[in-house]
Amino acid sequence: MRVLKSLADAFNMSAESLLGQAGLLDEPLSEGLDTEAAIRADPRLTQNQKEALLGVYRDFTSSSEN
Repeated sequence: MRVLKSLADAFNMSAESLLGQAGLLDEPLSEGLDTEAAIRADPRLTQNQKEALLGVYRDFTSSSEN
């Protein structure tokens, strides 16, 4: 597990995304939920930074739907 986490960190992605890219997950991930989960789980960000980034992300993704 540690190796998988290290590889994912090196590629700047979640371990789940890495497994998905390698074709090792049975079902595809929802991109929006995966992105939001990754932001929430990132230990490098403060809670305020996470909230700001989530707000910007949601604004960008809702704008693209219109």
